Amino acid sequence: MVKDEDIAWVAGIFEGEGTVELKHFADRNGYKCQVSITNKDISLLKAVQKICGAGDIYTNGHPDEYKWQIQRRGEARKFLLGILPYMKSDYKKHQVENWLYVDDVEKPVRNIPERWQLW
Repeated sequence: MVKDEDIAWVAGIFEGEGTVELKHFADRNGYKCQVSITNKDISLLKAVQKICGAGDIYTNGHPDEYKWQIQRRGEARKFLLGILPYMKSDYKKHQVENWLYVDDVEKPVRNIPERWQLW
């Protein structure tokens, strides 16, 4: 079981370095929903990945810059719902709440598979 202080730590990292992305694709009549954290410290991103039990780490196109990213909608939703109570930044909270609202309207995730259970 993940400790509350670990989730709070991930929430703080996400508020400072994270991105919540929602792109509409008219040709697919849907949305691309993902979350990511970019940082030069790969050990930090590996710790986030270990705590969450999800996401992949990529090089970000620049030397010594890495990105931890969740691209699967259900995992991204579970991640955002998990960190939301720990977030302090009104700006970033608003982004997350908007993402969750659009995700609810667009295609709700129900019965999240066990393998997607992040916390």
